[in-house]
Amino acid sequence: MQNMVIEDIFDINNYNSVIRKILRKESKIRLEKIIEHCVEIPAHFLSYSIHPKNSSIKEIKSHIMPVCKKLKEEGINNSFSTAIYEVVLNAYQHGNKYDSTKEIRLSYGIINDSFSVIVEDEGDGIFPEFVSFVTAIKQDPEKFINFYDFIKQTPTKENLGTGTSFMHIYSDKVNYGRSKLGGLAVELLRKK
Repeated sequence: MQNMVIEDIFDINNYNSVIRKILRKESKIRLEKIIEHCVEIPAHFLSYSIHPKNSSIKEIKSHIMPVCKKLKEEGINNSFSTAIYEVVLNAYQHGNKYDSTKEIRLSYGIINDSFSVIVEDEGDGIFPEFVSFVTAIKQDPEKFINFYDFIKQTPTKENLGTGTSFMHIYSDKVNYGRSKLGGLAVELLRKK
């Protein structure tokens, strides 16, 4: 890549870009105020609710076992289960803020030639820098980006900032929407 004289103010990877500065002024983005439609789960999908008590690997894996079993039956590479694990963990940690009384809904099924998993949480909004972060990942889904490096902050002791990158790396497509539960809905898609 050529060295440029001008630092691009519209480059989402630039911490000082216009977009990221505007987003940093918000304390939280409330989806219900800007997104009208909620995600509709297809009628043929299987759905179930979970209420993790903690974010341990064992706990989260126990909740995603029905989906992982179906993946195996469909002949889908086991690496996709890593993406599913990370999206559930993110819903628990970031969406529901470790509150085990709040619901996480997992829905899954086949759409055309792909396996779809939708995870919804009861969160009350998203961190503004997450918008820039996801936009950067979507530009190059194969590139691993650490959230805390991206926002120039030190990781917390319980969160490394790697889950969303793993979701994108191990899925063919990742989409985000507004959940009927009040929080974020994330769809992971993997071709069969």
